[in-house]
Amino acid sequence: MADWKQTSLQFLERWISQDYVEGAVLTGSRVTKFHDSHSDIDIHIVLSEGTKWRERGNLVIDGYIVEYFANPPSMIRKYMYEDHEQHKRTDARMFSIGETVFDRRGAVSDLKKLALDMIKKKFSAPSEAWAETARYQVWDMHDNLTSMYESSDFAFDIYYNSFLSKTYEIYCIWNGEEIIPLNKISRYVSNVEYRRAFMFDPPRDMEFYAKLVEGLKAADRKVKLNQASLFSSYVLNKMNGFNIDGWRFRTQLE
Repeated sequence: MADWKQTSLQFLERWISQDYVEGAVLTGSRVTKFHDSHSDIDIHIVLSEGTKWRERGNLVIDGYIVEYFANPPSMIRKYMYEDHEQHKRTDARMFSIGETVFDRRGAVSDLKKLALDMIKKKFSAPSEAWAETARYQVWDMHDNLTSMYESSDFAFDIYYNSFLSKTYEIYCIWNGEEIIPLNKISRYVSNVEYRRAFMFDPPRDMEFYAKLVEGLKAADRKVKLNQASLFSSYVLNKMNGFNIDGWRFRTQLE
């Protein structure tokens, strides 16, 4: 198999010659050297400001899947800010860890500076209204899961995974943390070098992540329900507690 960087340059040949292209960045797991046989080649192409279209796609070259994203700077900035509002740093991370292939007039450099700022920027604390409904949602999902277990519902397992995923996201938002994609959780929790390579903040609450991992590892339904109970209790206690008896929540009409 050819060298992946040579394959990247081969792919970029048709883009470099276009006058509406400002630059390109190689990024993703191959840049950080945490790739495997399923890893693609990630390339961000920066189009000239004012370009009225964007494009993303995949192409197989030399046995590699090249995944590319072509956007003007304004669109990339928009993605970074929208990500941050959702407690994510996907695009900011791609530019922060990325290697610049070419940068005609400084657009890539400007985006990389913004990306680093977004990596360091703290997340806003959620409102108490959000927290109140989030606490109820965690309780309600666990109650639904218990009912499904007792009735031997065939959809129990998929709902269990949804419960873990949603409760995980809720706690991250409440605790001011980035929502790490679930396919990266095991390496995020266990590998310090992985976190450094991808510029992830270290976990603030390792006990929370330990309970999440135990929940993800559970196979038997009885064990899953027990892990769900432990997980929801831990999260609700951390979120200042919750009691369904007498719970009510009044807000102004919009």
